[in-house]
Amino acid sequence: MNYYFERVIIIQNTFEFLNLIKNSIFFKQTKIIMKNKICVLNSNKPNRYDIICPIKVLESSLKQTWEHGTSMCFGHDLHRPIGHMRGLGLYIEPDLCRLMGILSIPENKDEEILIEKFHRKKLDDNIYGRSKEDLPKILSLLPSHVKKNNRILPYRLECSAAFRNNLAVEAFPEIFSQRDKDGLIDISILKLYKPGLFQINDLILFAHPYFRRNLSRLNSYCTDFLNLLQNLHNDENLTVKIALDPDLVGLSNSYLETFEFEYWWGPKFNDDLKKIPDGVTQHVEVDLFKKDYLGIEKTEFIWGEMDGKRSFECEEVRESPSLGVSKQFFGNRYVHSLIDEKNNQIHLDGAIRGYGEDAILDRIEKKINQAGHNSDYQKIWRIDGNLDIATWKQLICHYFRDNHLVGEYLGGIEEVKTDRPSYRVSQSDCIPLTEYLPTNMEPGQGIRISVSYHHPKIGIKEGRTIISYDRIKFDGNWMQYIESDTIEIIKILKENKELTVFYEDYIRVAFEDTVLNLPIFMHSGVNQNNLVKATLDSIKIICKTRIDNNIDQLLSFSVGMIFGDRLVIFSFAGHISDFYEWFEGGPFELPKSISNIGEWSENIYNWMTNKFTVTIDVPNLEEIVKFSGILKFGRRRVNSKQIEFYWSNEKECLMFKALMHKNKIDTIIKHGLSLAPIIHIKESKCSITGDNYPDSKYSKYLNDGSVEMIQKMEMLGAFWTNRHANFGRNSKITIESDC
Repeated sequence: MNYYFERVIIIQNTFEFLNLIKNSIFFKQTKIIMKNKICVLNSNKPNRYDIICPIKVLESSLKQTWEHGTSMCFGHDLHRPIGHMRGLGLYIEPDLCRLMGILSIPENKDEEILIEKFHRKKLDDNIYGRSKEDLPKILSLLPSHVKKNNRILPYRLECSAAFRNNLAVEAFPEIFSQRDKDGLIDISILKLYKPGLFQINDLILFAHPYFRRNLSRLNSYCTDFLNLLQNLHNDENLTVKIALDPDLVGLSNSYLETFEFEYWWGPKFNDDLKKIPDGVTQHVEVDLFKKDYLGIEKTEFIWGEMDGKRSFECEEVRESPSLGVSKQFFGNRYVHSLIDEKNNQIHLDGAIRGYGEDAILDRIEKKINQAGHNSDYQKIWRIDGNLDIATWKQLICHYFRDNHLVGEYLGGIEEVKTDRPSYRVSQSDCIPLTEYLPTNMEPGQGIRISVSYHHPKIGIKEGRTIISYDRIKFDGNWMQYIESDTIEIIKILKENKELTVFYEDYIRVAFEDTVLNLPIFMHSGVNQNNLVKATLDSIKIICKTRIDNNIDQLLSFSVGMIFGDRLVIFSFAGHISDFYEWFEGGPFELPKSISNIGEWSENIYNWMTNKFTVTIDVPNLEEIVKFSGILKFGRRRVNSKQIEFYWSNEKECLMFKALMHKNKIDTIIKHGLSLAPIIHIKESKCSITGDNYPDSKYSKYLNDGSVEMIQKMEMLGAFWTNRHANFGRNSKITIESDC
């Protein structure tokens, strides 16, 4: 057993993930360079946007991300990479399927450079590489006088596009000639396609890049705001104007929708504005961590009079540059509104106030009413007409995406949906005894399944190979092992003339509980499907023998299959009675091709959901899933300083003494826990033939009179268990308190 236990946290928003980094609660793993963390990326349950990703979609996402992965960035800002993420596998249980991933965070400058290089390569592939094949199509649709210029470059945003300074202006002069003095176009003359996208035949015009995060074409649009803005064009009492991107023209049929599942919106506001006094209100971000995340120093709000009407202004003040423009440009979002004497919102516009490095320092020191107009001002949207207060506030809130200070000022109350269960990983104090007993399952709770993709190991032989990554540390040395009862599966396979390759350098370790973690049974070659079936049949036989003998046992095992250049590992964990139900009546056969994995995952999910009790996160995903994607029932090894082993001649049995605090002893006794030994079996013989037990054809589970007689063994430690084995070896536990 690898006693470097991994922990898992579900990342539901970027703040939560960054807090993990800040608090440094990561665990190192052997042969992994950076800090690594298993997380849950998505599930087949409705998220807060009521979007559901079917299991086939989750599996498709895994196929796209398992090998090279993708960059992780501060706040979805592609100018600020902070790590790497790759898909790990699907985790399936009754009524829930989740896509797991591994997050990797650099710990030093060299690793930061590595992340940056990967990120730049990924950007080049996504932005330029993916759009090259669509560029000729776009050029064929442009006017002849425009496409003569050979400086047009491929570009990928929401869809494939062509880029050149003023390309859109030259291609569609009939549209851009209608810009007003602020460079805005009445949205009513545009054909709406998607948020921020406007269609002209087969081509696309884009909203101004200042509608994007960090004012950058690399990033996504503020779609919540643009959706709301564009939907207002149907109101005859409103005039809605917007700025367009002058340099880009896209191809409509190459559109791919982008989802960012960071949940910020949904506040409900108090609609009473009459009692707000004139003057400046300032909301400063006091949390240094959030300030670094947002890049915002403060947000200011001012009420006053303008042209005989009530005026409202709001400006955020950035401390981080807007990298979509330059490292020396600080683009502050700004809104202005006029309200008539009847408290009707008759005008609302949004702009970017740009500052240089010196000017932004001056702006930070001053209030909004003292700062003057020392900025590069670019208006990007405008609405004239009578807006209702709720829409007015929504527009302002959505325009300042990510800036929670605006909603805070406007009296926002976060709307929390309570009509669906939480699928977050349970915290350790929610499950009793995890300090002693990390994993446990009962009959009827179903099977836990992981499906993960890997590169095949070099040198895997055709046929069936047994591979174990389990290691145990004893006297300062790491030893690779298989659990002792793996031999029983090998005996069945050999009896049925099944080819098995077994590495002799694995030691055999017996954990004296009724939990069996089998290794990986790897299969390859033209006869792979038949080999897999034989392996599962052998495991089924072992389950049947344990059930017939009323043994309450947990089982985990993994089956590896080679599909072309990909190794797929199907890993299983559960109670043997549930496994036997699956073997007898469930979707027993594993997929025969890579293309069938999504469908197979859905079928096994539906079968388990209909068959078994729904017990989410039992056992905790954080305890059972390993970085390899393999499922293992964990055991808590006891500190060697807390236990003593000795042989009692009087009682003729092995004795343990545990030196612990009385409170812990009371908990252990109350819940029926005891110590169980970890035994390195160095030599054992078959009671029938006298041969070396692993080489004997007789099995202690299948043949009457067959007993494995231990000749040489070594104690490697002990662990806590509520499942007491009865394998004919005498043992007894005595517990003594140290206080």
